[in-house]
Amino acid sequence: MNILINSSNNKLLSILDSFSKVELNRLKKFVESPYFNANQEIIRLNQYIYTKFDKELSFTKEELWIALGKEEVYNSLKLRKLFSDLLKLVEQFLAQEVYEENKLLKANYLLKSVSNKDLKKLYSTSLSNAYRTSEKAPYRESEYFLYQYQREKNIYELKNSDLDRNTESNVNQIVNYLDYFYLAEKMRYLCEIIVRENIISMDYQILFRDEIVAHLKKYKYDEVPLVSIYYHMYLTLTEDDDKNYFKLKHLLEKHIGIFPNYEAREIYTSAINYCSKKINNGQDEFLPEFLQLNESLLARNIIAKNELSPWRFKNIITVALKLGKFDWANNFISNYKNKIPERYKENAITFNKAQVLFWQKKYEELLPLLLQVDYEDFTYALNSKIFTVVTYFELKETETLYSYLDSFRTYLSRKKSIPEKRKKRHQKFISYVKILLKFNHTKKYDLANLRNEISSTRGTVSKEWLLEKIDQLLYPNGTQRNSSTAYSNEQYNQEQS
Repeated sequence: MNILINSSNNKLLSILDSFSKVELNRLKKFVESPYFNANQEIIRLNQYIYTKFDKELSFTKEELWIALGKEEVYNSLKLRKLFSDLLKLVEQFLAQEVYEENKLLKANYLLKSVSNKDLKKLYSTSLSNAYRTSEKAPYRESEYFLYQYQREKNIYELKNSDLDRNTESNVNQIVNYLDYFYLAEKMRYLCEIIVRENIISMDYQILFRDEIVAHLKKYKYDEVPLVSIYYHMYLTLTEDDDKNYFKLKHLLEKHIGIFPNYEAREIYTSAINYCSKKINNGQDEFLPEFLQLNESLLARNIIAKNELSPWRFKNIITVALKLGKFDWANNFISNYKNKIPERYKENAITFNKAQVLFWQKKYEELLPLLLQVDYEDFTYALNSKIFTVVTYFELKETETLYSYLDSFRTYLSRKKSIPEKRKKRHQKFISYVKILLKFNHTKKYDLANLRNEISSTRGTVSKEWLLEKIDQLLYPNGTQRNSSTAYSNEQYNQEQS
């Protein structure tokens, strides 16, 4: 009977183990409220678990049975029943917590109850409360319009018994609010579907997809920013027309306050991904756009409130460096390094400090930093190895570079987690660098051909740096390529909302 039950093998304990102390205190009051529970054994079980909360939530069944004050012989069926009943109360508590936080929902339910019971003396106050709560709502996302629809529907029901069909009703408001909710949600999930279709080969059959898009194209819905924003978000995903992006950006700058943070982050991420796609296609005019969007998210505390993705951290710094904002990048690392999840923090900080030194061409300072960390994530590792190759090349450490290129190639062949296309691009980079190292000034024609090959090949690793080095070899006394964009990093990761 002395079998341990704990949060790893018991659903109830695993849920309670995730609670904060404040949540556990509220649950205690909930369970002990006669309105929700009159079973004293459930109260005693919850109280005993509560006393152990700051310790390990691990018990023997016998221990729990004794804690319940049971004098009878242990009965596993009864103990399981008590656990099951307490679990149901915990589930009810979780739902109640959400209900208590949602003032619009509570106001609507009050209207519905007044209507159902025909409580005429509460008509005026419940109506005033519903309108006042709507006016004070902090956001105007799609859920807001759903509540407005429900409110107007409840008002219609409230007045329906006395309704004169010759007088104006609120049916128009009911339909409009429902339309706004439906259109916004439909476009929101159409955007999600498009993203998924681009990742996996799957064709979703969505009702009214073409009809809704045609409707929004005709009527625009500029007076309902929520709908307009999701429509233009959809256009950035389906059309290669920059005016859609700039319209979306304008709408976001003007109306972002209507969204809760999680939804604002989702929409901004779509705009950022559009910029990433353009940058990866060589349109560097979108670099400032990318940085500006992320600065807006940071300023509004929409990202990095609690933590910051290491990939977003890296992408922001890389773009800042491409724009020559070295001090900005260093300040960003200092200000946001502690927002990175602990398991990624050391690698992210070290790599991005190395990035700054690399772009500043401080190779003597950079080399020790590159050699002190063995990156677990292959994306960091690959970029770090590219930095190391360039650093040895620029410092004219030719013998060391030859050896390092061989070890780099070995790493690529052994690292099974690296996608094959990515391996081939980096193997090609190694080959190009070896050609540069062996360059003979009598073979300028071959180097010119190499330059044409690199220029015309999409996805070449560190293309701009390679082209700069070729130009320096071909025209040692001529105008060199602008090196401000010479050290292109790998393609920008798609941001995750």
